[in-house]
Amino acid sequence: MQETYLPCLEQEQTESLAALDPADPEYPAKKTAIEAVHAKKHNAALDELQAVAGRWSEEIKAFNAQAKK
Repeated sequence: MQETYLPCLEQEQTESLAALDPADPEYPAKKTAIEAVHAKKHNAALDELQAVAGRWSEEIKAFNAQAKK
């Protein structure tokens, strides 16, 4: 996920920002909105990665505890 999804999010943000017209009077608000959505998606992806890593760590601990018995 980290090697695929996060770069995809970056590309999506870059493309969305490039599609904006700097001459548009609402450009700053639109840019801020795109950046806010990107930050939320990025943080959600990182939270998910941390949750998976935490579950993986617990599974390894359980496996190692069983192997020692």
